[in-house]
Amino acid sequence: SLKFPGVVPQEESTLDDYNDVPITDFGEASMRGMGWEKGKGVGRNRKIVEPIDFDKQKRTLGVTIYEEETAEAEKLFHEFKLGEYIEIIAGQDKSKHAKILSLSLETSRCIVRLPSEEIIDLAIINIKKEKSTDRDSALIPLL
Repeated sequence: SLKFPGVVPQEESTLDDYNDVPITDFGEASMRGMGWEKGKGVGRNRKIVEPIDFDKQKRTLGVTIYEEETAEAEKLFHEFKLGEYIEIIAGQDKSKHAKILSLSLETSRCIVRLPSEEIIDLAIINIKKEKSTDRDSALIPLL
């Protein structure tokens, strides 16, 4: 063990020491371990600042999917199956056909492969079942 002049050695913490700290006090205990004292600020100037309140907002998925769209996506989710062919009905790939590679109810999204072999991620609300079942059509080469 290393010895430093003027430093009083402390007993090493054990796993039981950590387990004895209630989860609600864990953050405070961690801060105390780094030298913080109750009633004093942290940082170079030890300034005390007001905490930022957490404001729970509407549940969002990604950038634009909100609760109403999520409910619609959940209804649609059960209509699709892996390996099924779909038509893209919105976005830059609108009117293209693709094969479903994966579906996620949690994110309301799907991964599809276009005939060009490009793989893209789409919101489930931006696809619909393909009308044609003819796999030999010029529109849909085998994927």
